[in-house]
Amino acid sequence: REHWLQTAADLLRTDMGALRQAIGTPARPVTTVSAPANQPPPRGSKEDASARVLVGLALQARSWFDLIETELGGLPLPEPWVTLYSLMTQEYHRLQTDLPDPKAFYGRLRSIVEARDGHEGLIPLLDTAALDAERLLAGVAEKDLPGQVTELVRILVAADAKRRREAIEADIRRAERDGDREAVERLIKELTSLR
Repeated sequence: REHWLQTAADLLRTDMGALRQAIGTPARPVTTVSAPANQPPPRGSKEDASARVLVGLALQARSWFDLIETELGGLPLPEPWVTLYSLMTQEYHRLQTDLPDPKAFYGRLRSIVEARDGHEGLIPLLDTAALDAERLLAGVAEKDLPGQVTELVRILVAADAKRRREAIEADIRRAERDGDREAVERLIKELTSLR
C-alpha cells in the first residue's frame, strides 16, 4: 500500500500525507516525501507570510520594490503572490518614477487588479499585504529593514530549493522503478548540485 501511495503521490506531485487524508488512509511513518506540484504555500506558512510581507513592502516605496527585486534575483514568488507581484512590477516599470505617496500607488494597483477579470481574489491579498507591511514598518527601525528583506527572501529561497529537491527525489524514484540508470545518475548529479 505504501509503495502505491508513494507512486500515486509522485505522479500527482502531491504530498503523500495529503493523499492519505484524501482517501481516508491512516498515516504511517514514512521516510520519503513527494513534491507538491506548484501548489501555493499553505496559508500561515513561513513561505506565504514572507511573500505577503515582501509584496506589502514593495507597495510602500519604489526603493523597497527595487531592493526586493534585486534580492529575489529572478526567484518567482509562490502563487498567488507571483501574480500580484507581476502586476506591481509592470506598473512600477510603466511609471518609471516613484509616486510620493505609497497610498497613491496602492490605490492605483488596486484599481488595476479590480479591472482585471478573474483577479477578484487578489484584492484581499493586496489589502493584507499592505497592512502586514505597515505593521512591519511600524515595528522595525528603517536601518534594519534591508536585513529583514534579506531574511524574508532567504525563507523563499529555502522553500523553493526544498520543492526542487523533492521533485528530483520523486523523479529519481520513478527512474529507478523504470530501470533507467542514465536518468538516475543525471538526477542524482542534479540533486547534488542543489545541496
